[in-house]
Amino acid sequence: DANTVFIRTILQAYKLDHCFDEVISNHAHYDSSGALRVLPYHKHPPPHSCPLCPPNLCKGSVITKMQNEKIFRRVIYLGDGAGDFCPSCKLRG
Repeated sequence: DANTVFIRTILQAYKLDHCFDEVISNHAHYDSSGALRVLPYHKHPPPHSCPLCPPNLCKGSVITKMQNEKIFRRVIYLGDGAGDFCPSCKLRG
């Protein structure tokens, strides 16, 4: 699965990290032995009942929360797979 370490590394390599306020993905970090540890975005049990999303992350619930809290002036969503259908349905103009 995608994770914060991979995404931030790619954004930094292309000097795009300054373009994003937040990266929402599975949390990741390197442990003391240097191994990459990936943790689910949502803690178990999953706090959603979305049949379209895997238990580790309902992207649609994250989009809805961001829109309801009106933290961001604009939400840009990027996705390339079947797991991106749910959040795409939640976007509004």
